[in-house]
Amino acid sequence: MKAILSIFLSAFLLMPSLSQAQEVSVGIQSNQVQGVVNNMKREVQGVRAYVEGALNRVTACGKLSQFYDADVAGDGCVPLWNLNGNETYFSNNVGIGVTNPSARLDIGGDLSVSSDISTGGSLDFSGSGPHITSSSDLILGSNMLTVGATGVTIGGDVHSSGFYYSSDAGLKRDFLPLDGLKIINSLNGFSFNWRESDQEDIGIVAQDVEKVLPQLVRMDAEGNRKVDYSRLVAPLIEAVKQLSQRVEELESAQAE
Repeated sequence: MKAILSIFLSAFLLMPSLSQAQEVSVGIQSNQVQGVVNNMKREVQGVRAYVEGALNRVTACGKLSQFYDADVAGDGCVPLWNLNGNETYFSNNVGIGVTNPSARLDIGGDLSVSSDISTGGSLDFSGSGPHITSSSDLILGSNMLTVGATGVTIGGDVHSSGFYYSSDAGLKRDFLPLDGLKIINSLNGFSFNWRESDQEDIGIVAQDVEKVLPQLVRMDAEGNRKVDYSRLVAPLIEAVKQLSQRVEELESAQAE
C-alpha cells in the first residue's frame, strides 16, 4: 500500500510543466498556469509527507502509534484514548507542559479548576509559592477538612507529633499580668454529651470563657462559639503560682 501510494504521488509530481512562451486559448499566460501548478505540487508534497510520516508511525499491530500502544500481553493494541459518550479515557500518562509525564496527569504549570476534582490516588505538589489557591472553601474528603476564609475546620481527630505556636517576646508588646485564680474560679469543668453524636466528653462552656477571656472565643458560620483551649495554659500557670505562694505563706505562718 505504501509503495503504490508513493509511486502515484511521484508520478504526479513529475508532470511536464507548460512552456512559459505558450499561451492558453482563454487568454491566460502560461506562466500564470505554471504558478498554479507549482502551488498544487507544494500541496501534494505536503500531503505526501504527512501520509508517509503516518505510515512510518504504524505500530507492530498495524495501527497508528499516535492513537494505539502495544499491548503488554501481546494480544493486540491498547487505545491511548477512547470515547464513551461525553467522557474521554486515556490509557497512558498525560502531560500538559511536560514532555515526559510521570503520573496519570502531569501538569507543568498552574491548574485552574472551575468545578470539583476527584481522585482515587494522591495529589503531589512541587515547586515554590502557594500550591493551592481557592476563591471559595477548599473541602477535602467528606467535609473532613474545610479551608475557608474563617480558618480550617476538621471533622475528625487530628494526630501530630507536636503543635507549635508563635510566642517570641520580640513579637509581643504591652505585657500585663494575669489574675489566674480569678479567671479559673470563673470557669467550670463539666462532663457532657454532644447533641449531634451523643458522644460523651468533658470540657468547659464557651459562654463562660467569653465573659473573662473574650479573645479566646470565636464564632463559626453557624453562630456556634469555639474556644482556644491551648491559651488557657497561661491563666492556669498563674493560678498555680498564686496557690503555691499561698501555701508557702501558710507553711511559714505555721512554722512561727
